[in-house]
Amino acid sequence: MSDEKRASLESLKLYLQQQDYPRLQMTLMVMGTALAGMLASWVLMHLGIVHMGWRYGFSVVMAYLVFLGLLRIWLHFEGRRIQVGMGLDAEDVVDLVADGSDVELPSLHGGGGGGASGLRAGSFEAQPQMPLLIPAPEPVAPEVSGGGGSGGSGGSFDFNLDGDEVVVVILVVAAVAAALVAAFWIIYQAPAILADVALNGALSAGLYKRLKAGNEGENWAFTAFKRTALPFAVVGILFSVTGHYLQAYAPEARSVGGVWQHFAGRHGE
Repeated sequence: MSDEKRASLESLKLYLQQQDYPRLQMTLMVMGTALAGMLASWVLMHLGIVHMGWRYGFSVVMAYLVFLGLLRIWLHFEGRRIQVGMGLDAEDVVDLVADGSDVELPSLHGGGGGGASGLRAGSFEAQPQMPLLIPAPEPVAPEVSGGGGSGGSGGSFDFNLDGDEVVVVILVVAAVAAALVAAFWIIYQAPAILADVALNGALSAGLYKRLKAGNEGENWAFTAFKRTALPFAVVGILFSVTGHYLQAYAPEARSVGGVWQHFAGRHGE
């Protein structure tokens, strides 16, 4: 990437932070992606794919396709507005993305004083981003039934886990943690991701078609894939492996609820 294109990308990123809510927009896209994954798992189960390992893996793949679709929708509706808001010329954008020419994005503020000052990373100050602070819940230790204690209320529950159950618990925790980390990372990187997608998408569907015809540069989908494929791949692999272990632990189960019922049947009294 040339220095001019890198500076233009940083300028677009700062513009999004000032004029848009990129992290809020990405949060909504991530939420829609998660819902799509759960819906895909439910549909696949009712279509006969009952094995949790395969179903969870396919669900993550389908959720990722939905995520790319949401990015495309964002580009369609936001691209032209960003182009107008920054005063970009269509020819300049196409030249910048396709040919790598030294085209500077125009200044966001009306320029006084003569020369056409290009918009650079330091041409305006981005509003400070408040970090998203979510207080961690305080761990609550489960009540473990003592060996020879007096028989208390109702039925006791044994949380002593064997080796297979320890592996299952570790995998479930790792899969959920990976999904949360991936979601927060994508949301945190939203200004850079959306700026890169917008720049390589030529800021509108019409310009993208011109860029594609030129057979140069990257299109928006390849840019989005490079930016987001790794976290989705990690989540997909972990969910698939976890699903396989869950299915081996509780062969009759068709969902996490069935696995819990299997666990309760083994450890409840």
